[in-house]
Amino acid sequence: MKLSHCVYLFLTLVIMISSCKKNSEQTSNSPGNATSVLIPLKTGNYWDFIDSSFNNGVFTSADTSRLTITGTKQVSYQGKDYTVWFWSWYKQSQSPCWFVNNESDGLHFYGGKLDSVDYFLTKNLSYKFPVQAGETWKQVSVTYSGTKFYLGDTLPTKCLSTSYSFKTKIGVLSCIEFQYTRPALKKKTVAGLQFTGNDQGSSLATEVTLFYKPDMGYVGYISKVNGLITFTKTLSSCKLN
Repeated sequence: MKLSHCVYLFLTLVIMISSCKKNSEQTSNSPGNATSVLIPLKTGNYWDFIDSSFNNGVFTSADTSRLTITGTKQVSYQGKDYTVWFWSWYKQSQSPCWFVNNESDGLHFYGGKLDSVDYFLTKNLSYKFPVQAGETWKQVSVTYSGTKFYLGDTLPTKCLSTSYSFKTKIGVLSCIEFQYTRPALKKKTVAGLQFTGNDQGSSLATEVTLFYKPDMGYVGYISKVNGLITFTKTLSSCKLN
């Protein structure tokens, strides 16, 4: 075999190996890959936030909050069994918490748990994943009133971006940006979110924007009324097991 032919075969082999490696890396890092989830759900995972309140767009006060995955269980709904995780903004491990899970089409909210009472209300796609910018769907808010869980408003939801640069305490994160408009409400806690300060309710519709970084989870929230910011949640730290 001529030397030039051997060199040709060697270079061809190197290119093929390099190409396979590159394709493999692209697949494993691409959003929506089978190994990726919108938010990692495992008991003990938590996300800490800085909660900022605004009046007419002017900062007024700050607080902190923590979202924790406190447990998991099997539940039945319409003859089928589902695994759900406990999504809680409270220090107590038992009450109250929302039922959530990552499914093939995204993050679902199902209901909640209050003390020993389960409220398995629906099977509701809240945030699509994988998703493309411009996609729209309808989610039903799973609402906690202080004494029980119930189904709230139907919220037309849209993915605005799959690569929004959101600034947090741990750096600028490339996030999926979701948005919906929430009608005027009086409840303090709605749809698996905990609000403080000026975001307890508004006599006007509220524009809500949420930010998720795949495989890291929920990292931010902004609410606006008449174009002015009323409340924000910004990730300050997280622990993922």
